[in-house]
Amino acid sequence: MFQSPSSIARFDAACLAKRMDLRSGLSRVDRLERLSDKITGPDFFAMRDDVCRPDMGGTKIRALEYLLPKIVEPDTDTLICSGFAGSSHVAAVAHIASNLGFGCAAVIGTQPVSQGMLHNMQLCRDSGCRLVEAPEGAPLRSSGPIVQGLAEDLRSEGFKPSVLPFGGGHALASLSYARGVFEMVDSLRGHDLPLPDRIYVPQASGQLAAGLAIGVKLAGLPSRVMSVRITPHPMGSPEAVRARMQETLGYLPREGVEAPAADDIGPVLDLVEGTFNCGYAEPAKEGAEATKLFQTNENITLDSSYTAKAAARMLADAHSASPGENWLMWLSANGGETAYRPL
Repeated sequence: MFQSPSSIARFDAACLAKRMDLRSGLSRVDRLERLSDKITGPDFFAMRDDVCRPDMGGTKIRALEYLLPKIVEPDTDTLICSGFAGSSHVAAVAHIASNLGFGCAAVIGTQPVSQGMLHNMQLCRDSGCRLVEAPEGAPLRSSGPIVQGLAEDLRSEGFKPSVLPFGGGHALASLSYARGVFEMVDSLRGHDLPLPDRIYVPQASGQLAAGLAIGVKLAGLPSRVMSVRITPHPMGSPEAVRARMQETLGYLPREGVEAPAADDIGPVLDLVEGTFNCGYAEPAKEGAEATKLFQTNENITLDSSYTAKAAARMLADAHSASPGENWLMWLSANGGETAYRPL
């Protein structure tokens, strides 16, 4: 159970002091009863970040609660973001910017065309976001020439932009995910549900996996974070995840939180190969099967790029569960009213 309650209190106070409330309360955990009855193995649960607000959910909204207060200046009127075409981060920034009265501009890179990607692009346009397509292979980082050039263009037009990191990648994003672990525990305790033995999560940059692993360690939970790689090498490599972890651990002391050592966190994090015969952002056959199981049994929508693949790996692993184990799927994608739902 929980260890070092004074550290947890300091962690909560530090993070919550910088949080902009963008969600409809705290995320909840649901027991997936029908899926548990259908699949032999563990009892299944889901962390419902996907519906953390009615119109648009997902962990990218959670991250923006901590990123915006840190990065946005008092006189900012426009948010600049960057990501691949169809990026959940870009769609989230565009949507939230529109809701908060900011303008938005985004630099987007190429990725395979899918219905989900086209849907997110349309969400950006509907939110009034100015989209700038980067040449194939061009750097999309926030400090790069294309993003900084866009910022200069906007300033010359009289706007006052603030630039967010590429894909929302920042130590504060990982801290927001670590805080999500404590929300998970509060929900489990409030509904008399067991702590999970495994937490399955899709892995791209490794930001989410690093944050959850840090949260599990800080909370003293018996859980293991099963981070399912859904990207090709070198994205999401063990080295990349460790770098994200080190960045976040280096940030914790600035907030008055005692940081555990990276070597102490390693044992709670398993980097799992997805083994899908498809590229990044391309649908996988196994993911389609998992999507159907979640939709028909639990009325939960998975996205083909991320959560469908992580859920597929979780279901494939189910036969290896020990009796009485509890596994939780962290639903990180948008499951709100604006989510893409295949017919």
